[in-house]
Amino acid sequence: MDLLGTYWPWWLGALALATVALACLGIAGIPLGVSGHLSRLTGWKIEREHARLEEALCADSAALEAALRETTLRQFGEEALSSCGYPALDNSIHLPSKPPWYASLIFLGAIVLGGGLAALLRGSLRVDFRLDGDFVRLLGGGARGWTALGVGGLLVGFGTRMAGGCTSGHGLSGCARLQPSSLLATALFMGSAMALSFLLEWGLS
Repeated sequence: MDLLGTYWPWWLGALALATVALACLGIAGIPLGVSGHLSRLTGWKIEREHARLEEALCADSAALEAALRETTLRQFGEEALSSCGYPALDNSIHLPSKPPWYASLIFLGAIVLGGGLAALLRGSLRVDFRLDGDFVRLLGGGARGWTALGVGGLLVGFGTRMAGGCTSGHGLSGCARLQPSSLLATALFMGSAMALSFLLEWGLS
Protein backbone atom coordinates (compact mmCIF):
# COMPACT_ATOMS: atom_id res chain seq x y z
CA MET A 1 0.00 0.00 0.00
CA ASP A 2 1.05 3.61 -0.51
CA LEU A 3 0.73 6.52 1.88
CA LEU A 4 -2.84 7.18 0.72
CA GLY A 5 -3.98 3.72 1.77
CA THR A 6 -4.57 2.32 -1.70
CA TYR A 7 -3.13 -1.01 -2.80
CA TRP A 8 -0.23 -1.14 -5.22
CA PRO A 9 -0.89 -2.63 -8.67
CA TRP A 10 0.00 -6.31 -8.88
CA TRP A 11 3.01 -5.74 -11.12
CA LEU A 12 4.57 -3.23 -8.72
CA GLY A 13 4.12 -5.63 -5.82
CA ALA A 14 5.68 -8.40 -7.88
CA LEU A 15 8.70 -6.21 -8.68
CA ALA A 16 9.08 -5.33 -5.00
CA LEU A 17 8.98 -9.00 -3.96
CA ALA A 18 11.47 -9.92 -6.69
CA THR A 19 13.82 -7.17 -5.49
CA VAL A 20 13.64 -8.43 -1.92
CA ALA A 21 14.27 -12.04 -3.02
CA LEU A 22 17.28 -11.05 -5.14
CA ALA A 23 18.66 -8.80 -2.41
CA CYS A 24 18.38 -11.59 0.16
CA LEU A 25 20.26 -13.97 -2.12
CA GLY A 26 22.88 -11.40 -3.09
CA ILE A 27 23.54 -9.91 0.36
CA ALA A 28 22.99 -12.85 2.71
CA GLY A 29 23.85 -15.58 0.23
CA ILE A 30 20.73 -17.62 1.02
CA PRO A 31 17.33 -17.87 -0.70
CA LEU A 32 14.48 -15.84 0.74
CA GLY A 33 12.39 -17.91 3.14
CA VAL A 34 10.68 -16.74 6.31
CA SER A 35 10.31 -20.18 7.90
CA GLY A 36 14.01 -20.87 7.33
CA HIS A 37 14.99 -17.76 9.29
CA LEU A 38 12.54 -18.65 12.03
CA SER A 39 13.89 -22.19 12.33
CA ARG A 40 17.42 -20.81 12.63
CA LEU A 41 16.38 -18.75 15.64
CA THR A 42 14.49 -21.55 17.36
CA GLY A 43 17.18 -24.12 16.60
CA TRP A 44 20.29 -22.05 17.17
CA LYS A 45 21.76 -24.54 19.65
CA ILE A 46 21.45 -27.39 17.15
CA GLU A 47 22.95 -25.26 14.37
CA ARG A 48 25.88 -24.31 16.58
CA GLU A 49 26.54 -27.97 17.35
CA HIS A 50 26.35 -28.85 13.65
CA ALA A 51 28.83 -26.06 12.85
CA ARG A 52 31.24 -27.42 15.47
CA LEU A 53 31.00 -30.94 14.03
CA GLU A 54 31.52 -29.64 10.49
CA GLU A 55 34.66 -27.77 11.50
CA ALA A 56 36.03 -30.84 13.25
CA LEU A 57 35.22 -33.03 10.24
CA CYS A 58 36.87 -30.68 7.74
CA ALA A 59 39.98 -30.58 9.89
CA ASP A 60 40.30 -34.37 9.63
CA SER A 61 40.46 -35.37 5.95
CA ALA A 62 40.41 -39.09 6.75
CA ALA A 63 37.23 -38.77 8.79
CA LEU A 64 35.64 -36.62 6.08
CA GLU A 65 36.50 -39.15 3.37
CA ALA A 66 35.10 -41.97 5.50
CA ALA A 67 31.87 -40.02 6.06
CA LEU A 68 31.53 -39.35 2.33
CA ARG A 69 32.08 -43.00 1.49
CA GLU A 70 29.58 -44.15 4.11
CA THR A 71 26.91 -41.72 2.92
CA THR A 72 27.44 -42.65 -0.75
CA LEU A 73 27.31 -46.35 0.07
CA ARG A 74 24.10 -45.93 2.05
CA GLN A 75 22.40 -43.85 -0.62
CA PHE A 76 23.62 -45.41 -3.88
CA GLY A 77 25.27 -48.77 -3.08
CA GLU A 78 28.59 -50.36 -3.95
CA GLU A 79 28.32 -49.57 -7.68
CA ALA A 80 28.56 -45.85 -7.04
CA LEU A 81 31.79 -46.28 -5.08
CA SER A 82 33.39 -48.44 -7.74
CA SER A 83 32.30 -46.27 -10.67
CA CYS A 84 33.15 -42.77 -9.47
CA GLY A 85 35.94 -43.25 -6.95
CA TYR A 86 37.15 -40.55 -4.58
CA PRO A 87 40.05 -38.13 -5.04
CA ALA A 88 42.49 -37.68 -2.21
CA LEU A 89 41.24 -35.11 0.27
CA ASP A 90 43.40 -32.56 2.04
CA ASN A 91 42.99 -30.08 4.85
CA SER A 92 42.13 -27.19 2.51
CA ILE A 93 38.42 -28.10 2.46
CA HIS A 94 36.14 -25.33 3.60
CA LEU A 95 32.38 -25.52 3.79
CA PRO A 96 30.37 -22.48 2.62
CA SER A 97 29.91 -20.04 5.47
CA LYS A 98 26.42 -19.24 6.69
CA PRO A 99 25.18 -15.84 7.82
CA PRO A 100 25.27 -15.41 11.61
CA TRP A 101 22.13 -16.23 13.55
CA TYR A 102 21.44 -12.58 14.29
CA ALA A 103 20.99 -11.97 10.54
CA SER A 104 17.79 -14.02 10.80
CA LEU A 105 16.73 -11.96 13.81
CA ILE A 106 17.29 -8.74 11.86
CA PHE A 107 15.35 -10.10 8.88
CA LEU A 108 12.32 -11.17 10.93
CA GLY A 109 12.40 -8.00 13.00
CA ALA A 110 12.48 -5.90 9.83
CA ILE A 111 9.30 -7.64 8.59
CA VAL A 112 7.47 -6.63 11.76
CA LEU A 113 8.97 -3.14 11.70
CA GLY A 114 8.13 -2.62 8.02
CA GLY A 115 4.52 -3.69 8.49
CA GLY A 116 4.16 -1.47 11.53
CA LEU A 117 5.74 1.49 9.74
CA ALA A 118 3.42 1.09 6.76
CA ALA A 119 0.38 0.99 9.06
CA LEU A 120 1.67 4.02 10.98
CA LEU A 121 2.12 6.06 7.80
CA ARG A 122 -1.43 5.16 6.74
CA GLY A 123 -2.79 6.12 10.15
CA SER A 124 -4.17 2.62 10.79
CA LEU A 125 -1.67 1.32 13.35
CA ARG A 126 -3.47 -0.25 16.32
CA VAL A 127 -3.38 -3.33 18.49
CA ASP A 128 -6.68 -5.18 18.14
CA PHE A 129 -7.40 -8.71 19.33
CA ARG A 130 -11.02 -8.75 18.20
CA LEU A 131 -12.21 -11.38 15.77
CA ASP A 132 -14.67 -9.81 13.36
CA GLY A 133 -15.64 -9.48 9.74
CA ASP A 134 -15.41 -12.42 7.36
CA PHE A 135 -13.40 -14.44 9.85
CA VAL A 136 -16.26 -14.54 12.34
CA ARG A 137 -18.75 -15.22 9.58
CA LEU A 138 -16.80 -18.22 8.35
CA LEU A 139 -15.28 -19.69 11.52
CA GLY A 140 -17.08 -18.03 14.41
CA GLY A 141 -15.98 -15.70 17.16
CA GLY A 142 -14.95 -16.07 20.80
CA ALA A 143 -13.41 -19.36 21.91
CA ARG A 144 -14.38 -21.06 18.66
CA GLY A 145 -12.58 -18.45 16.59
CA TRP A 146 -9.42 -18.54 18.70
CA THR A 147 -9.43 -22.34 18.60
CA ALA A 148 -9.65 -22.22 14.81
CA LEU A 149 -6.72 -19.81 14.72
CA GLY A 150 -4.66 -22.05 17.02
CA VAL A 151 -5.36 -25.23 15.08
CA GLY A 152 -4.74 -23.44 11.79
CA GLY A 153 -1.42 -22.12 13.03
CA LEU A 154 -0.33 -25.60 14.14
CA LEU A 155 -1.26 -27.05 10.75
CA VAL A 156 0.62 -24.29 8.91
CA GLY A 157 3.73 -24.85 11.03
CA PHE A 158 3.54 -28.62 10.60
CA GLY A 159 3.03 -28.33 6.85
CA THR A 160 5.87 -25.86 6.50
CA ARG A 161 8.32 -28.20 8.19
CA MET A 162 7.06 -31.21 6.26
CA ALA A 163 7.37 -29.35 2.94
CA GLY A 164 10.79 -27.93 3.77
CA GLY A 165 9.69 -24.35 3.25
CA CYS A 166 6.87 -21.82 3.32
CA THR A 167 5.10 -19.72 0.71
CA SER A 168 8.04 -17.33 0.39
CA GLY A 169 10.68 -20.08 0.25
CA HIS A 170 8.87 -22.29 -2.24
CA GLY A 171 6.59 -19.78 -3.96
CA LEU A 172 9.14 -17.00 -4.50
CA SER A 173 12.64 -18.45 -4.30
CA GLY A 174 11.99 -22.04 -5.35
CA CYS A 175 9.56 -21.40 -8.20
CA ALA A 176 11.78 -18.62 -9.55
CA ARG A 177 14.57 -21.20 -9.90
CA LEU A 178 12.16 -23.79 -11.36
CA GLN A 179 12.86 -26.30 -8.61
CA PRO A 180 10.48 -29.27 -9.08
CA SER A 181 9.84 -29.67 -5.35
CA SER A 182 8.92 -25.99 -5.01
CA LEU A 183 6.68 -26.06 -8.07
CA LEU A 184 4.84 -29.07 -6.67
CA ALA A 185 4.63 -27.68 -3.13
CA THR A 186 3.33 -24.31 -4.35
CA ALA A 187 0.72 -25.95 -6.56
CA LEU A 188 -0.46 -28.10 -3.66
CA PHE A 189 -0.74 -25.44 -0.97
CA MET A 190 -2.25 -22.86 -3.30
CA GLY A 191 -4.73 -25.36 -4.70
CA SER A 192 -5.64 -26.61 -1.23
CA ALA A 193 -6.16 -23.06 0.05
CA MET A 194 -8.43 -22.14 -2.86
CA ALA A 195 -10.42 -25.36 -2.55
CA LEU A 196 -10.92 -24.80 1.18
CA SER A 197 -12.00 -21.21 0.60
CA PHE A 198 -14.64 -22.33 -1.90
CA LEU A 199 -15.84 -25.06 0.47
CA LEU A 200 -16.17 -22.62 3.36
CA GLU A 201 -18.08 -20.13 1.23
CA TRP A 202 -20.36 -22.87 -0.12
CA GLY A 203 -20.99 -24.39 3.30
CA LEU A 204 -21.75 -21.11 5.06
CA SER A 205 -23.63 -19.31 2.29
